[in-house]
Amino acid sequence: MCQLCTIMDTNVHFKPGYEPETPPTYEYASRLVEAEKAGMSLKDYMKGKTRWGSIHGHSEYSLLDGGAKIESIMDKAKAMGQDFVAITDHGNLFGAVKAHKYAQQIGIKHIVGCELYLAPIGKSLYDKDFKKGEQAYTHLVTLAMNEQGYRNLSHLSSIGYLDGAYRQPRIDRETLKQYSEGLIVTTSCVGGSIPQLSLAGKLAQAEADFNWFMDVFGDRFYVEYQHHNIDVEKQGFEFPMHLAQKNNIPIIATTDSHYLDSYDVLTHDALLCIGTGDWVDNPDRRFKFDGTGYWYMAEEEVRTLFTGFEEAIENTGKLADRIEDQVISFGEVALPHFDIPANDGFNAYVQGNGRSALNLWPELLNSN
Repeated sequence: MCQLCTIMDTNVHFKPGYEPETPPTYEYASRLVEAEKAGMSLKDYMKGKTRWGSIHGHSEYSLLDGGAKIESIMDKAKAMGQDFVAITDHGNLFGAVKAHKYAQQIGIKHIVGCELYLAPIGKSLYDKDFKKGEQAYTHLVTLAMNEQGYRNLSHLSSIGYLDGAYRQPRIDRETLKQYSEGLIVTTSCVGGSIPQLSLAGKLAQAEADFNWFMDVFGDRFYVEYQHHNIDVEKQGFEFPMHLAQKNNIPIIATTDSHYLDSYDVLTHDALLCIGTGDWVDNPDRRFKFDGTGYWYMAEEEVRTLFTGFEEAIENTGKLADRIEDQVISFGEVALPHFDIPANDGFNAYVQGNGRSALNLWPELLNSN
């Protein structure tokens, strides 16, 4: 019997679907009562107030890496008194429409995001000749501020899959700059470009990349700080934090949430094993998450974890206030328009252009 099965057979706390007999109480759940008394949704009541919310988190659509369902994330955020939550799934926006609709239904703000895969500095998304073990991408958390930002983020994700797919759906800096309008970016987790360069001791390159993001995104660029009790984060975040202070760039405290509750840790670990084709009872020779704290946290947990970083905690609320409540328009047909001749002229048009539906893709992208 594998290690996971042994633990799950002897400890109810690790059984899938386990929920405590006594529902947890959250310090900031009182905001729900206050909002109700004011006759307002939690989203509208908390706007402009000092608070923390999750800016970097994953759902079931971070395939074989995310262990939380969209509705469960939204419900828990609201129950904890949090009026916003960002979903930043790996490379895709598969859950964005569902999340946006459900958040509106329960009266909180869903921030549309994506943890994009970015080709290395100096490399194009079309470069696919990396040697085994060579880094072909880094991570980049990207958030849509408005409808234009959502359109651009959709373009970037689609381009990553259609043109840049190599190990992961990648984009490059040139493409990111082209579709940068309406987007907020962060330095991401320790897998981001700047933390990775810092870890490698390439501080001049890290600072040059930091300056590039400042030039392209201006005040829409943030530095992430995470605390999962691992040395690689302490080393990887030290220099970006220094650059943030040097250049007056806001720092945000994030938790890189991959599952809903703390007791889901072993279930998520098993999910990682399915994704990597390995065994749970092979812990020393396989991919796994080091450290702790990868669940969707309550604000009081975050304030305890990030003691002394109150500004970084509260910067998440300020960031959320910059983002429009609705960035996805529902019920509107957004198909592109083509001036195509009628009747006999149609056949001549198609034959003369010699284009298939796939060949129309650049035109489809640019028309919206």
